[in-house]
Parts: sequence; C-alpha cells; structure tokens
Amino acid sequence: MSWNRKNCPYLLKVKEDAHICNASITMLAPSRANQTSYCFTEDYDICPTFLSHILREGGMGELTI
Repeated sequence: MSWNRKNCPYLLKVKEDAHICNASITMLAPSRANQTSYCFTEDYDICPTFLSHILREGGMGELTI
C-alpha cells in the first residue's frame, strides 16, 4: 500500500513491510487485517486504538449525554 494523506497519521513504518502504531501505549504492531481495515484507509478514525488514543489525550472536548 502506498502512503497518502488518507492513511492514519499514527502509523509509523519501521521497515519495508513492518509498521508500528504510535497511537498505542505499547507501540503495537497492527496486524495486516487491521492495517487494511483501518490504517491504510480513510476509516482510520474508527480504529479502536486510534479512538482510545484520542480519548486519553482529551481530544474530543467535553462529551454531552
């Protein structure tokens, strides 16, 4: 897969075919299935790891119920 602006900004390429997720607390290496479903698409914002990171950082502001 080629890198473009639609890819997850937290995915870091460490080798030719190896990536780590910088949104993960433990620097998780996402599976190929997760990379295909989330990291390399516009849908990275529905990734559970990405959402957890945003919530930890307080990036959603105040939540109203």
